[in-house]
Amino acid sequence: MKKWVLALALTLTGFSSAAPRENKVRLDLLAPDFVLTNQKDQVVRLEDFRGKPIVLNFWASWCGPCRSEFPGLHTVWLRNSGLVEFLAVAISEPRDTSLRFMRDNKYTFTVLTDPSQNQNTETTKAVANRYGIEAIPTTYFIDANGIVRRTVIGGMNTLDFRDYLREIGVNDLGR
Repeated sequence: MKKWVLALALTLTGFSSAAPRENKVRLDLLAPDFVLTNQKDQVVRLEDFRGKPIVLNFWASWCGPCRSEFPGLHTVWLRNSGLVEFLAVAISEPRDTSLRFMRDNKYTFTVLTDPSQNQNTETTKAVANRYGIEAIPTTYFIDANGIVRRTVIGGMNTLDFRDYLREIGVNDLGR
């Protein structure tokens, strides 16, 4: 019975031994570039942040684990905002919903959404597909050279963030 329940749970979440999950982003390789729009309607390219470590988080406001990890993510970002760039890519919901969630919760790191008027940007769905996102939250820790050093699927706590920041060359100032 336990094996059946586990198999069902893994299948429903997109994990299955019959069809191994393949993430399109590889560790120790360059993170795929993309072009999206930030909350100020400015075009943002991942490549623009080369030279600075990046935490790239795919999320949605309706996602419980995303909502749970955001306070810790924001706290760590506030302490380290000059040392690392936090980019939160909102997927699977309207732009206004994501921006309202950020505003209502007073989160100030960069949120990237589908473009409102900008014809030169991609959609968050296209970017999520390029990154092989199958579950949210999914977070990539990218070093200053643009190399993916860690992928985390699922929510994290503040201690996780601190540990993973060290892997991309950031010693959390809160420690």
